[in-house]
Amino acid sequence: MHLPVPTPNTALDRVDPPSAMSSPGTTTSHNVTLGEFCTKYSISTKDAERLAEIEYAPGNKLVEGLSEADRKEAGFSILGWRGFLLAHGKFCRAICDGSWAAGKEEAWFWTMILV
Repeated sequence: MHLPVPTPNTALDRVDPPSAMSSPGTTTSHNVTLGEFCTKYSISTKDAERLAEIEYAPGNKLVEGLSEADRKEAGFSILGWRGFLLAHGKFCRAICDGSWAAGKEEAWFWTMILV
């Protein structure tokens, strides 16, 4: 189910420069807002708010190491978290291969599924 992401001028539309500690490389070298990420990957409004609360920036690979306790503390269901991690992985691949800017990340996904 796709729920609308909060309107502009919220924390979800802010592009904060990544700190040295949370800069895992090229996947954070972009200007994609959390709102754009959540809209593109149909992240629910509630989960988008949770991502803003944990200060997730699209592409920040630190989320890959969060524990189950961290996920629960942030309020994510197991399915919500796994769906987010799937979207996060697609986003990171799209940034690395340049397909985000070209709008081709879905083509890459379907190529992998159909091959």
